[in-house]
Amino acid sequence: MTFDVAIVGGGIMGLWAARHALNAGLKTVVVERDRCGAGASGTVLGALLPHLPRSMSAKKAFQFAALAELSELVAQLEAETGQTTGYTRCGRIMPVRTQRFRDSAEIAIAEAQVHWRTDDASTSPAFNLAIVDAEHYDNWIDPDEAPLGVLRDALSARVLAGEYIGTLAADVRARGAIVESALVSDLDLTAGRLVGPTGPHEITADHIVVAAGFGSFPLLQRVTGQTFGGGVKGQAALVEIEPQPTSRPVLYDNGVYVVPHTPTLCAIGSTSEMTFADPATAPPEAATEFISRASKLCPAVGRGTVIAHWAGVRPRCAAKEPMVGQLAPASSKTDATLWALTGGYKISFGIAHRLARRLIEEITNADHLTPIPETYAADYHLRHAGAP
Repeated sequence: MTFDVAIVGGGIMGLWAARHALNAGLKTVVVERDRCGAGASGTVLGALLPHLPRSMSAKKAFQFAALAELSELVAQLEAETGQTTGYTRCGRIMPVRTQRFRDSAEIAIAEAQVHWRTDDASTSPAFNLAIVDAEHYDNWIDPDEAPLGVLRDALSARVLAGEYIGTLAADVRARGAIVESALVSDLDLTAGRLVGPTGPHEITADHIVVAAGFGSFPLLQRVTGQTFGGGVKGQAALVEIEPQPTSRPVLYDNGVYVVPHTPTLCAIGSTSEMTFADPATAPPEAATEFISRASKLCPAVGRGTVIAHWAGVRPRCAAKEPMVGQLAPASSKTDATLWALTGGYKISFGIAHRLARRLIEEITNADHLTPIPETYAADYHLRHAGAP
């Protein structure tokens, strides 16, 4: 089977790349070692949170643009597939405990009025930040944890990762192809062929995109001889809670997330484990700290019941930035061009669609390229790659 584009990895990055490729008229296949969303994209958290606009940078501007446009793109996806993603722009609150943080928040509020704006002036003001009284969120945040109020934004969102991945996969299956339970352990760029543990797959392509999350790095090392990154394990949990208003925002406090997905179910997390023996297991004892902190922060969690634990490994490039672009050009008419789309770490769900669009624009030599930070480009990562 011959394709214009073969994408290795059926997570959030790979599926968005496939959607954009299909929209561009490219014959596309996604090849996934397990099932779509089986890796870090199977997270239960689903929090889409922006960096605060203090000291605005190209990275923060890219993330803002991605989050600002996502609601419209998700609505289009849901309309075309007839499926839901669980996406809601619910906002976020963060407790303000010290005058120092409040002073910093005031600067962010002023910066948001300047930088959190789109071309649509009628909607941009809704993204602004504000400090409000914690009592406004009775039973959602303990007022004692926010003596100086809470910093609220209306840009943050949440999504049900499993439904989101399932909707993207349904779109790709309807217009392209997905091959699951097919491990890709090597790439034969000369023949444009994907290779598995027992030999070549019956798939060739002009362009091969590696978007396999944490699994991208050993595959890219095998092909290029360079190391581009590794993985950081994260754990989270699902908590059954007493009924809450559907308007509850994401609650975030220094690495702890409380994400309300339904009136009676929320996700909490997370850990950042640099070393781990088993990426797939989620021992409850490892989650003790964030469960305790979330319970103290949010009364509803404290009275709730943990019903499930989750673990996964998030991809993190050695250069600590997402990576998108060409790693190796085709050296002849029969060779395949190698592309990378990985390393989003904690922000993948909020930027995957925009990174993937840029990738497909490069593949198709589009007249207009979606701007990306210099540190996201493949050339930057090639300069910072290490020897195996």
